[in-house]
Amino acid sequence: PQPTKAFLEIESCKRNVARVSSPSAMELTVAIIFLVLSHAIFPVTAAGGTAGGGGDATEFIRTSCKATRWPAICFSSLSAYAGSVQQSPSQLARVAISVSLSKARTASGYVGNLSANAPPGCDPRSKMALHDCSKTFKQAIGLMAQSLDELRYLYAGNFRWRMSNIQTWMSAALTNEQTCVDGFEGVTTTAALPIKSTIANKVSDVSKVTSNALALVNCLAAKHGR
Repeated sequence: PQPTKAFLEIESCKRNVARVSSPSAMELTVAIIFLVLSHAIFPVTAAGGTAGGGGDATEFIRTSCKATRWPAICFSSLSAYAGSVQQSPSQLARVAISVSLSKARTASGYVGNLSANAPPGCDPRSKMALHDCSKTFKQAIGLMAQSLDELRYLYAGNFRWRMSNIQTWMSAALTNEQTCVDGFEGVTTTAALPIKSTIANKVSDVSKVTSNALALVNCLAAKHGR
């Protein structure tokens, strides 16, 4: 069977996401095709909104999430916001970052509490890992908050510069989250192992939605020919 337009759109996005930092003539051509396909699939109304109802918006999110590393998690975490996303790639990126920021704040609070109240028997290395993890999570939160602020002014001028800032900050936020787990390598004490396991799970959950948010940001950049 012939590939659908939605399939072609996602494949185009995947190819562009990997190359957004150094656009070539061929990449710009693909990006233009991507934009044309997007308008063909998700037409914009004359009033500036999008055609279709909530079902169309939900399907838009499902289709967009196929370009992420964790599409099922992407859809389950973002589909509830279909009403505000409609069929806007920039709104989808905004919501994805907001969801990631919220989860990061929850995880940061948990880690911060453990760092301030380490259980008895927790060795100095584990305490230092908790302290460092709390610090890197706070940095990740700051970077995601910056990204949200920058998105507010994305179309106010200097689009490419603002888009580059968002991509850089979201990538750094993801790195900071993953660095948290790295600090627990080699931790083997009985008291610290449950903490290590719990934090690894929490960081994994946050990192997945952050990775998805970054992918959607990269798709937004690719859509505009970066």
